[in-house]
Amino acid sequence: MSYPNGRWPSKALMDIPRGRLSKSAARSYLGMRYYIGRKTGVWLTPTGPNSSYRPLSVQRSFWQAHLNGTMPQAVARPGTSNHGNAIACDLRDPIMWAKVRAYGADFGWGIAGNRLGSDAPSEGWHMVLRSGKLNAKARYWYLRYRAAKRKRR
Repeated sequence: MSYPNGRWPSKALMDIPRGRLSKSAARSYLGMRYYIGRKTGVWLTPTGPNSSYRPLSVQRSFWQAHLNGTMPQAVARPGTSNHGNAIACDLRDPIMWAKVRAYGADFGWGIAGNRLGSDAPSEGWHMVLRSGKLNAKARYWYLRYRAAKRKRR
């Protein structure tokens, strides 16, 4: 089910470390994060809680900061951001960006420089889920992540 941009109810979102995404995007992200972390030792982390799902109020705040010249990067008009659709995430550092460039497309994630590309090619930190469905690789690694999480309890 889809909701208006920036108006997703909490029940339709799922937690990821330092953020939230739509349930499908979160499963794909968590599977990719677990795969990349296990394979390379790099654990993907958003820059902060507004770097994944972004409510309309936050989009408006960012837009105003952009208009005031206090937001250093480009900002989508409120109601048009993929963050508001709960399918985008901004990552903390270039090492993480490189890992998503190398492995993200296998999980449905596009970022500047990988074969799926990004909707914001000038922002190397911004990745977006290009596939609405959880693909087989993402599902497999998400289930491994869940099993490992249960084991740690």
